[in-house]
Amino acid sequence: MSSLQELNLWSNKFTGNLTKDVGNLTTLTVLAISENYMTGFIPTEIGQLNRLKSIISEDNNLSGSIPHDLFNISTLEALSFAGNALSGVLPTTLCKDEALPILEYLFLCQNSIFGPIPNSISNCSHLRILALYGNKLSGFIPTDLGNLRLLQRLELFSNNLSSNLDFITSLSNCRSLNRLALSNNPLYGAIPPSIGNLSSSLQQIYAAGCKLNGAIPVQIANLTSLMTLDLHDNGLSGNIPLSIKHLHNLQLLNLGANMLQGPFPEAICYLYNLNGIAIRQN
Repeated sequence: MSSLQELNLWSNKFTGNLTKDVGNLTTLTVLAISENYMTGFIPTEIGQLNRLKSIISEDNNLSGSIPHDLFNISTLEALSFAGNALSGVLPTTLCKDEALPILEYLFLCQNSIFGPIPNSISNCSHLRILALYGNKLSGFIPTDLGNLRLLQRLELFSNNLSSNLDFITSLSNCRSLNRLALSNNPLYGAIPPSIGNLSSSLQQIYAAGCKLNGAIPVQIANLTSLMTLDLHDNGLSGNIPLSIKHLHNLQLLNLGANMLQGPFPEAICYLYNLNGIAIRQN
């Protein structure tokens, strides 16, 4: 199999470890082994596959850390180990010094990866989807994520990440962003008015259980493509801004379990596409 380019073993019942001999498949461009019963460590020899464009190993039971050499493969466009039992930290050199120069999709969600998100991830200038949710990540969310100008989905929910929310301002450079999922992180602080400068194509904001406080900025009404706004289980206060009447595409609005006050906002009556609303426990 010295000329093998694609190895697709998706959705079988294969068991056992991923053999270190996989490093001998030096012409391999696609390795897809998702939805099996694979266990054990990812062999370090996988870093020898310097023509690899895509490695997808979702919903297995791989453990240990991801070999750092894997993050140095310059041809990688898609990297996914979602839904395994991986641990360890992300390398501080991630996307640094021309590593992963054309990476578009990074799915490391639903593992037990810990430590900070490296600031160098902001150098992955081709990244379209960054999904790191459901891990044990901590530390501050990098403030330079706006360098990921092609970013469409940022999914960091269910970690232990914190922030002064400066990264929201930076994300205004991501003009293709359509999903922002931050729920269940101790972000603290007030939602900055700069949230209104986010992409006009943004459809979903999830920031429930983030210990947010202060008022909901009136500028949020600039996000006219928004279909889901979920800010429940925070410490938001003040009135619901009348400006939300401009969110004509909104289908789900969840502001429950906050400290909002004032009269019931008549502006909600202008949201003709709304099919779910929760303002309980305020």
